[in-house]
Amino acid sequence: KLAQDADDESSAALIGDRMRVHEKTAWMLRAMLPR
Repeated sequence: KLAQDADDESSAALIGDRMRVHEKTAWMLRAMLPR
């Protein structure tokens, strides 16, 4: 949000990409946990 408000699209894209990687990794780790 802050990067978008400052018209810093490259930082916003970088942060968005990093968040997607973290969300995917967290999903994979949760999927491997025993139930």
